Amino acid sequence: MERELRSEFSFLERKGRLFYRSPLSEVLAGLYFDVSQAGAACFYVHFFALPLYVPQRVLSLSFGERLLREEGGRSGSSPHSGSIANESIWSLDEEPQRIQLVEVIEKRGLTMMNRFQTAEDIASHLVEISGDANGLYHIEAVAYSRALIGQSRLASNALERLLKKADPGIRWQERMSERAQRLLICLSRSDEKAVKELLREWRSESLANLGLRDAEDKGPTRKHLSGV
Repeated sequence: MERELRSEFSFLERKGRLFYRSPLSEVLAGLYFDVSQAGAACFYVHFFALPLYVPQRVLSLSFGERLLREEGGRSGSSPHSGSIANESIWSLDEEPQRIQLVEVIEKRGLTMMNRFQTAEDIASHLVEISGDANGLYHIEAVAYSRALIGQSRLASNALERLLKKADPGIRWQERMSERAQRLLICLSRSDEKAVKELLREWRSESLANLGLRDAEDKGPTRKHLSGV
């Protein structure tokens, strides 16, 4: 399967089960092949978008969707919902599915990768794949994105909302609040340079934690230019 993907989508880099768009920029967008208990050769394929300027300790699939097989005339994707449908399980043992997977990735996976490339894309479209527009992770990602693209007032409003919702008694929410306060201070001082430097620092931290590095630009491929 890896050979087929590399042949068809030469601009994708691979790390373990992860295939992602290269070169890396503000957002890590790609496909994650997750094992299924349905069989040794069975797996799920997730599209995901991860804003790197929001500190990431591990690869999260919170913002994304599963790619579906054609089943009863349906194809495309399954919004992130936690449910498991037969149409979302792929098998390497079945040649028609291998062929269809490449087609679905080209039709849906690449479309979504192109839709989520920048901080502005996250700020504008994240609700389509987040599953919960009122969730803390969603609010955080949109707030940081607005800060990065210079929408300081909207970013500050979102951060203040996050601080009201977060529970300081829960460790991960406490860490989230501490980061939000740091960013909010920079925004309150109208210090655009400090805002950018802080978000750049967090991006570097995310890349290190994920074991990724900025890849050399290979140049656009035909499929990338087609805007599929």
